[in-house]
Amino acid sequence: MPRCERKGSMGRGAAAVALLATACGRTPLPGIDREAADGRVPTGEPGEPGEPPTVDSSTGLVWVRIPGGVFTMGVAAGEDDGRAAPRHRVVVPTFEMTRSEITNGQYARCVEVGACPPPHVADFTCRRAEVEGWPFDVFSGAFVAADAPVVCLDAAEAAAFAGYAGGRLPSEAEWEYAASRGPAGDDAPACPDVQMRDLAGPGCGTSAPATVCARPAGVSADGVCDLLGNVWERTADDFVFGYTDAPADGSARRDSTADRQVQRGGSYSNDADVVGVTVRGTGRSGDRFSNLGFRLVR
Repeated sequence: MPRCERKGSMGRGAAAVALLATACGRTPLPGIDREAADGRVPTGEPGEPGEPPTVDSSTGLVWVRIPGGVFTMGVAAGEDDGRAAPRHRVVVPTFEMTRSEITNGQYARCVEVGACPPPHVADFTCRRAEVEGWPFDVFSGAFVAADAPVVCLDAAEAAAFAGYAGGRLPSEAEWEYAASRGPAGDDAPACPDVQMRDLAGPGCGTSAPATVCARPAGVSADGVCDLLGNVWERTADDFVFGYTDAPADGSARRDSTADRQVQRGGSYSNDADVVGVTVRGTGRSGDRFSNLGFRLVR
């Protein structure tokens, strides 16, 4: 799970500034910058919706069509520590994305048919976010609700679910393209539109993820929920610092020398400067954290 060090208070107290350790790039404005977003899609206004979602009755997944297009990915040199630069054009083919992060209820169906192992919420192999020392812990309540995002899974366990559901992890280009089609405006994300850390603490004062799609103002024009905040989301990309020579066709970047993968979106335990469309977090495939989940594309 990315642990990020804040470089500015954004109007919050010093205690909040000290909460995060270095691992994420950031932009001065985590919301969508309309000038920078110019040309994100080839026709119509950014955020033009696609077709109605489809429901897979066997898995419980709701799939949202994201119409393909061309968009400007990343940030300009100097806008962050360099990991999300340079800004570059990417052609993204049409794809489908799950409306929400995968939930406990959806994952439980995979466990029931023997295609997935149980999540590690009660066996002391999952680390609790935003607690001193990141201890291994046991989770209950909001963390295990049927409509809450499933957490405490490593990359192999997420891949097992993807195989069961007929999907895959998104490339980070697909993820950022979908997120860039989110709610209009140049403001940084804020509670209650996004489940994140604010003055009340993690999770807008709840210290846990929210049930998926519980923040209507944060739903994209395509109908995708919680791309920002709630839990970090795994992608298919190996982490390479910066976008020099990154794929321009929307595919995932592979690097045999990388020991980390890209994670996106921020979580209930992160402040607004980390919960951003272009911010790149990193983590290892074996990570199991209380604020790390995933969604699928196909």
